[in-house]
Amino acid sequence: MLTVSTLGRFHMMLDGKVLKEKDIDDRDELRLLLFLILNRKKRLMDVQLSIALWNQDAFSSSRTIEEIFNSLQTKLKNKFGDIIFVIHKNNIYKWNDEIKVNFDGEQFGKLVTEALSECDLQSAIEMYERALTFYKGDFMPEYIDTSWISIRNSFYHNLFVSAVRGLAEYYCITEQYEEIEELCHSALLIENSDDLLYGYLIKAYVRKGSISLAMECYEQAKIVMEQKMKIKTSGILDKVYKEFIVTNKDETSKEISMEYIEALENQDIGVFECSYPIFREMYKIEVTESIRYKRESQVLLVKVEEFDENLYPNAITDLEQAIRESLREGDVISTFKKNQYIILLSRCNYEQSMLVANRILSRLYNDDPWYSESIIKISFESQSVNETNLLD
Repeated sequence: MLTVSTLGRFHMMLDGKVLKEKDIDDRDELRLLLFLILNRKKRLMDVQLSIALWNQDAFSSSRTIEEIFNSLQTKLKNKFGDIIFVIHKNNIYKWNDEIKVNFDGEQFGKLVTEALSECDLQSAIEMYERALTFYKGDFMPEYIDTSWISIRNSFYHNLFVSAVRGLAEYYCITEQYEEIEELCHSALLIENSDDLLYGYLIKAYVRKGSISLAMECYEQAKIVMEQKMKIKTSGILDKVYKEFIVTNKDETSKEISMEYIEALENQDIGVFECSYPIFREMYKIEVTESIRYKRESQVLLVKVEEFDENLYPNAITDLEQAIRESLREGDVISTFKKNQYIILLSRCNYEQSMLVANRILSRLYNDDPWYSESIIKISFESQSVNETNLLD
C-alpha cells in the first residue's frame, strides 16, 4: 500500500522506498501528483487539471499538463521502478485502482470522527490520541496560494483545533493534567492564538499547583490575544483566571466547564455538514483565522419563504441538494432554523458569496422544471464573519 503524508511535510512511501518533496522539486508536478491522489476515484481531463494548477491562468500557461505529467512519471519511475500510478489515455488521467492509498489526512479525519461519536470515555481518548499522531503540521503550508490546497489546509487545521479541544476536555474529566500540559504545549506550536487551548493549559497548571506558570501563561495569552488577534478581553481566559484566583485562595475551587466541539457528522472531505453548535465553533475558528491572515470570509444565510409543502414535499430536499452541489470542498453548512440554512464561506468576499447564491438558485430553478420562483421563493443574506449579526 502507498502511504502518503501531507500533514507537516510531504512524502510518499511504497515497499520501503520514500519519495520526498525535494525528489520532485517542481511545484506544478507536486500539485498535479497531489490532486490526482486526492481525486483518485475520478477520471480527470486535461482542462480540469489545468484549472486545478493555474486557476484563471489555465489557458495561458507555457507548460501543458502532458509535459508536466511526463516529467512527473520519470521521477516516479526513478524512485519506484515500473509501477504505473496513473493511467493516461486519450487526455484522460485516472489513478490506478490497483495502487491502494493510505492518506494521512483521511486517517486523521476518520479517527477524529470516530472519537467524537464514541460513547466510552477511554476509547474516545485513545482515538483522539491516535488521530493527533497523524497531525505533524498543517496541510501543505507552502502551497496555500493554490485555492483547493488552501481550503483543505483550513479544513484540517480547524479539525485539528477541534480534536485538541475535545481531548483536553476528556483529560480534564479524567484529571490527566500532565497530559493536558503536554497536549496544549504541542498544539500551541501550531495554533498559538486559540484562547481555549490557553485556558486548558492554565487550568492544568492550577490543578498541579504551578501557580507561577499559570500566571505566566495567562499573561502570555493576553498578549497574544491583544497583539495578534486585536482582542483586549477573552471570556474564556477571564473565566479561567477567576478560577485561578479562587484556587489560589481556597483549595475547594469550582470546576470550570469548557465548551468543545461535540461531533463531526460528515467524515468525507467535501461540503462539511454539521449541527448548529458545531457550526458556531467552526465560525469562531474562522473569525480567528480571518483576523490572523487578514482575509475575507462570509456567512451566507439561506431562507425559504412560505410554500405549499403538501404539493411539493421534496422541495426542501431538492434545495439542500442544490446547496451541496453549489458549494466548495471544505465549506461548512448547518440547518439554522426551520427552512433556513447557514453557510460558512472561507476565503470568500461578498461578491463571491452572491455568486454562490446565484449558483444555488440556478441549480434549483434551471435544472429542475418542477420549480420556479412563484412556487418556492428563496432569499439570501451575506455578511462578513467579523461583522455578522446573523448568528445572534
